[in-house]
Amino acid sequence: MNYVIIVILALLFPGLGNIYIKDYRNGLIYIIITPLLFFIFLQYLCFSFILYCILWLLLIILRIISIIQPLYIYSKNKQSLKTSFGFILIVTVVVLFLLIPFNNVGKLFKYRSNKITSKSMMTTLNPGDRFVGNYKVNSIKNGDIIIFEEEGNQFISRCIAQEGDVVSIKNSIVYVNNAELNEPYSYMDQSIFNDQDTIPDVLITLADYKVEKNKVFILGDNRYNSDDSRFQRMVNKNSILGKPIYFYYSKDRYKIGKIVK
Repeated sequence: MNYVIIVILALLFPGLGNIYIKDYRNGLIYIIITPLLFFIFLQYLCFSFILYCILWLLLIILRIISIIQPLYIYSKNKQSLKTSFGFILIVTVVVLFLLIPFNNVGKLFKYRSNKITSKSMMTTLNPGDRFVGNYKVNSIKNGDIIIFEEEGNQFISRCIAQEGDVVSIKNSIVYVNNAELNEPYSYMDQSIFNDQDTIPDVLITLADYKVEKNKVFILGDNRYNSDDSRFQRMVNKNSILGKPIYFYYSKDRYKIGKIVK
């Protein structure tokens, strides 16, 4: 029975299995190292896919060792395992830590993972794609994909123009300051319309529009299926949270590890 308890505790949080068998030194090392690894990588080192993979490899190795080591020590020593006040205290602290709403904790970190749920950025970003984003950007430029917040929800789109720029759309071709944009990423899926339907003018035409102060003009790459600035949806600059960096999962396997652009 003790073997089962050790495994369950180690799975709950690395180090608890060691604490249970009174191996306090190693237990506290695991309890400290695990969140420290998370913090260092998510704050400073997740700017590349390779480092992201190294993080998870280290955490997997740490988890395996934190299970095997207390099992080995216990099988070797078979010491009495009367529950101590120290064990109860440490377990209580760890459980309280695990109950913290991680959505709020995540806001402390520079690098965060995200999942695409809408079709507005197809085929650059498809539903189900997962990426790591940089949530502490100092500036953006036209053409960047941005993550922004509205009414407590996060959205993603492409920055087409910023304060002072003049945007127009003619026959689905986008112009900024009278210069035609080269947009290899734009996707125009006409299959969403019936054969007898004509494409609504609002999707393919826009008279000259000057972007207001502290605003960003956005367009989804999926031009016929995106709620964006063509519908008066301008993004406040101070609501921009960050930018995606690279894919770490996609049904399109070739995307994994690639830069999001």
